[in-house]
Amino acid sequence: MYTTNGEFQDCQLITSVSSGQFSDETINLYPNPAHGMVRLEVPADWGGSDVAIEIISSSGQMVHSHAATSLPSTWIDLQGLPPGMYLVRIHAQNRTYVRKLVLR
Repeated sequence: MYTTNGEFQDCQLITSVSSGQFSDETINLYPNPAHGMVRLEVPADWGGSDVAIEIISSSGQMVHSHAATSLPSTWIDLQGLPPGMYLVRIHAQNRTYVRKLVLR
């Protein structure tokens, strides 16, 4: 990186930011690929939190929403949705997480 006076200065590239509370990998969605029912598991300390789940189609439309009440895991019924690739958007702890899901 060059400074305003034209001198070269080393810089570091930040590729991720962590709050230190939990890792994004502690959110599990399975089976994947699925045939209608999927299980979402989130960190145990999310118990008592409001967790909103949205299923987004490949065209960008929200095709299903679900409010998780029994954490740290919940089943989501996606029977009736056509096969394809979906995004599962999870809103919790003032953050949003996204997982890919394939329905067969």
